[in-house]
Amino acid sequence: MKRDTSHQPNKQSIYSRYLRSVMLLLFIASSIYSCQNRHKIGTIKVKGIDEVYFSLYQESRLDKVHSVDYQILGKNHKITDQSKHLTGTDIPKESLDMFHAKSYDSIVYLTYGDTNTVYAVFDLKTFRGYPNLSGSWQNDIIIGDELMKDLNKHNPKLHGAWDK
Repeated sequence: MKRDTSHQPNKQSIYSRYLRSVMLLLFIASSIYSCQNRHKIGTIKVKGIDEVYFSLYQESRLDKVHSVDYQILGKNHKITDQSKHLTGTDIPKESLDMFHAKSYDSIVYLTYGDTNTVYAVFDLKTFRGYPNLSGSWQNDIIIGDELMKDLNKHNPKLHGAWDK
């Protein structure tokens, strides 16, 4: 008597289900890894203004570029509501050695590497800055250029990283 095997799965369908399960687990694991792998690089006091700081974070993703974000903080509060993208680098950052935070009047700015190249600029009076990322890039550049004109009155060597 022959056994009916029509309802039993074949080896190919078992292998296919196994591969789908493995792929799903890898996708979930990589999603969790990329979402939760953010570390604080550190906090820099802004020279020239009391109790204002740039806090820097870096996200490590599976690709080569690591996003560096910043947030501006007061002594007991956040001046900017959320962190903003500053730059990307292929080198994971563990220290603040290359970052410098300074001010002129009510304008705070952050340099990275070259101390004359401004990567972030923010006016504490108007709450406008670059990069802002809440509107269009064109508007952000206009705001950044306006704030750089004010900074250039104090230090004409400064230039925005977006002008390169």
